[in-house]
Amino acid sequence: MTQKEKVEHILAKYKSARNDDNILFQKYIEIYCREFTINRDSKEVAVPLKYFSHLPSFESISRVRRLIQSQERNLEADIDVQLDRVIKKESFRNNFSIKR
Repeated sequence: MTQKEKVEHILAKYKSARNDDNILFQKYIEIYCREFTINRDSKEVAVPLKYFSHLPSFESISRVRRLIQSQERNLEADIDVQLDRVIKKESFRNNFSIKR
């Protein structure tokens, strides 16, 4: 299963992961990187530092989510989250783009 397929599976199964990259990353680790985790209780999963290099980066999971949501209408975030993301994107462009 590719990283994209794994993220698609999570987005399809957990609607909250469509709106929050932290939840998406947590679910990804819980489901697909279980061999590197230590369960502390039912709500918390820990990863020892020696295994961090075996995990995908937060940014790569976030990047895949953005790609999927730009292509898959049925896996989009809630409308208020989408609007907030557009506002942040425009603000970033306005603040950091090269003025000619």
